[in-house]
Amino acid sequence: MSDKDVKTVRVAVIAEEGWTFNGETRKHGTEWDIKEDHQPRIQSFIDDGTLEVVVPMRAIDAKRQSEIASQVVKEAMTEFRKEQSKQIKVRDLYQDEPEYKEKGGFNSLSDFCVEVYQRDTNKRPSEKLQKWEVSDEAKAATGMGETVGADGGALVPTAFRDQLLSTAIEESVVFSRATFVPMASNAIEIPAVDVTSHASNLFGGVLAYWGSEGTAPTATKPALSKVKLSLNSLKALAYVTDELMEDSAVSLEGILPSMFSRALSYQMDEKFLNGNGAGCPLGIQDAPCTVEVAKESGQSAATIVTNNLTKMWSRLHPSSQANAVWVTNIDTFPELANLTIAVGSGGSVVGILNNQTLQGRPVMNILGAPVIFTEKTQTVGTAGDIMLCDFSQYVIGGKSASGQTMQSSIHLKFDQFETAFRISQRMDGQPWWRSALTPRNSSNTLSPFVKLATRA
Repeated sequence: MSDKDVKTVRVAVIAEEGWTFNGETRKHGTEWDIKEDHQPRIQSFIDDGTLEVVVPMRAIDAKRQSEIASQVVKEAMTEFRKEQSKQIKVRDLYQDEPEYKEKGGFNSLSDFCVEVYQRDTNKRPSEKLQKWEVSDEAKAATGMGETVGADGGALVPTAFRDQLLSTAIEESVVFSRATFVPMASNAIEIPAVDVTSHASNLFGGVLAYWGSEGTAPTATKPALSKVKLSLNSLKALAYVTDELMEDSAVSLEGILPSMFSRALSYQMDEKFLNGNGAGCPLGIQDAPCTVEVAKESGQSAATIVTNNLTKMWSRLHPSSQANAVWVTNIDTFPELANLTIAVGSGGSVVGILNNQTLQGRPVMNILGAPVIFTEKTQTVGTAGDIMLCDFSQYVIGGKSASGQTMQSSIHLKFDQFETAFRISQRMDGQPWWRSALTPRNSSNTLSPFVKLATRA
């Protein structure tokens, strides 16, 4: 038998400390061939993990070689990630520092944005950004995810998310006055009383009886329904020039928070007021429970008269009068400013739109309820140009009150030397009432939401 006919097996030392056998020491990673019939002598070292058998690639077809190579790379990457996770322990180092947990070590939102920009430009994150991105609060999804984009996205630290939303709440009409419901899942059903009339019972079926001793009342029960909220995405996008990113982090502090918060505030309010419920919140304008007050007989187009407003107030449910506000298009101001109501029989009149000074600032009201002027309601003369609303009866659902994520990209406007920043918020909203209510002794329905009909 020639040497060519002798079958051999290639083995390698995988023990870190190397391997000594018969007085000969071989270092970690060393490979050599042994005769196949000698393998039983070292089998115990293979079994305990000191040595391993190396597959002779030349004896395998090309397809199998590719499969083995792919598996080797995959296992190597797995081991690398394990080692990295052991070496970088941000939360262990900073677990006693609330400031770090909230802000990730960044001084401000602009500081964070500059770090993200520099990471995308230089293709290397700073040590501070790298620590934040591997922390427990900023882990990316294993597949397609919401937190870190392939083009260089990063989560905004918690404190800055709160900052953005708190600014949006202060500037919004609806959000700060509505009822917020945290959602642990993408959809939630909230029990509600299904009541449309108080003419013969309460709560959709409950009736109390007067009677003498020993008289049994008729058994009744309330009618219940559900209000379903399903999360929809609200997104804002802004571009910042590379020159501004590089030269003035201080300037960014005044631009980015205002840019994003105003965009979020505007779009949330617009849908809470006018949304049709298809992929967005159901707004007051088209809600089934909203009462519409007709125009006066012979009323001119695009006008508002005193009777419009007094009749709107009469259709507001009494339980909502303490919380109600007027929400109206700024186009209606000339009409409202000239409205009057007679006092007594002597012909004296007073303006129905009043000014009150609150902490040095004039606050307008009609019939004692604040007036909020906005461009988000319909223009004067169109249905819904002025609405009377108790927003505590409007329910908004979201993952949390600070549930935004922020991402960036240098690629979208690369040729224009601009970096794109985007922020998203997932939420839904709709009135808590399913329909307007017919009161006990009247046929005029009542609701927490009342709007004026078209005057054309």
